[in-house]
Amino acid sequence: MGAFKACTSTLAAAGALLLLLAAPQNLCARADVTERATKISFREKVSLPGGSGSSLMGTGVRVKKIGPAGVKVYAVGLYVDEKAAAKELEVHKGEDGESLGKNDGFFTRVAKSNFEKTMVLKMAREVGTEKMVSALAESVKPRISGSKKPLDSFQDILLKAVGKEGAAKKGMQFGFVCKPGALCVSVNGKDAGTIKSGPLSSAMVDVYLGKKAVSPGAKKAFATGVAALLER
Repeated sequence: MGAFKACTSTLAAAGALLLLLAAPQNLCARADVTERATKISFREKVSLPGGSGSSLMGTGVRVKKIGPAGVKVYAVGLYVDEKAAAKELEVHKGEDGESLGKNDGFFTRVAKSNFEKTMVLKMAREVGTEKMVSALAESVKPRISGSKKPLDSFQDILLKAVGKEGAAKKGMQFGFVCKPGALCVSVNGKDAGTIKSGPLSSAMVDVYLGKKAVSPGAKKAFATGVAALLER
């Protein structure tokens, strides 16, 4: 009888192992990364409209100062085309995240490189449509060179997409795929439009990776993520 129970237990354990191995989607789900301040999670890999697929390098939070208090507006995930980024940034291999985070030359190289950079924003609170779109545009405006017409198109696209929802609601996702000559915009994973403008695309990268990045924590985490990528 004891031998029968032992055999049954062994078979049950083997069956459980087989079920686990047959369900890789569960393992993938656990790979999501949680931004600490907002507890908002980001997938390790995303494929947004206009993009070719990118890997997460770091996350952070956008805090807006209202008087003496700081309000968490949204969490941001910074993604890159992994293979292309590793190739173009190979010169920095061997540098740790802390060093890269203080290296302006590194961020300049990232900004000027041709690989895709993707910013995923997830709202931590509800913000009115016009207020949210205006805030995003105001971050981009001083960073864009030349004509401001692309910025107008950027605002129009966002106003239309967000307006359908009534507001930038908590949990809403904005996606910005930055290419050398275009910025592809999506809201909640749906294509909102593409603006063919290199300056606008570069300005969006500068918002998050420039000297006056709106989320210093995300910029620092990005450097750490790239350092790890280059060591793989």
